[in-house]
Amino acid sequence: MSQNFGDWFNQLGLVTRASLVASVGLSAACSLNVVSVSSVVLTSEAITSLQVWRFVTSAFYLGNFSFPWLMTVAMFVTYVKNNEESDFKGKTADMAYMFVLLASALSVAGLFFHVYVTSFSFLMGLCWIFCKRHPEQELTLFGFSFRSAVFPWVLMALHLVMGQGLLADLLGIVAGHAYVFFKDVFPISHNQLWLETPMWLRRQFPQPTHRVASFGPEVHPYDPRFQAARRSEAQQGRSGLHNWGRGQTLGSS
Repeated sequence: MSQNFGDWFNQLGLVTRASLVASVGLSAACSLNVVSVSSVVLTSEAITSLQVWRFVTSAFYLGNFSFPWLMTVAMFVTYVKNNEESDFKGKTADMAYMFVLLASALSVAGLFFHVYVTSFSFLMGLCWIFCKRHPEQELTLFGFSFRSAVFPWVLMALHLVMGQGLLADLLGIVAGHAYVFFKDVFPISHNQLWLETPMWLRRQFPQPTHRVASFGPEVHPYDPRFQAARRSEAQQGRSGLHNWGRGQTLGSS
């Protein structure tokens, strides 16, 4: 049975819906000359003139209406959706905080490297976070399947062939990798949680009450240290099997 746009839209997660509305709304406003592109991109005026909305709009503005824009929006929604339906399922506050951290890091880098539109770096950062956490999953690009472990590099190579610069992609990869490291790896090695979502934000988006409590820092199951520990426990379990003997038939002497 075919699915209409309304049903598809309502099935998306809250963050994915908000991201889609923000990106399409910004592009529509700029394409129809309701607002000028110069007022939504990232410039030093975001600081000097306190035009703080530029930090947000530059992360969601994907260009004016065109066929390449349509493909970029589809990819953007896909990466947001992949993250929200896997690692951030039922964790709206955590994902919103991840958006804030990623956009903030890219805004600082954008001002330093004169990258006025950070949305393409933001897209690559979301892609990197998902692929780093799910390295064995298959992702498709123009009908071809690639393992997640190499997918960001394939995407970057495609951008290079299309004549796009690599700086935006590299900034997104660095920002995404920093998030994965400090969220998944650093808590194990240093037993410190630097990227915990603030309580005031958690109160805005309560998590499901059926979540199982944990006595240690939250570590992503795809972290290599977690997988190594799990393999070690499995090997110890196999080698430590108790020998119960040959047994004896009931009634025999």
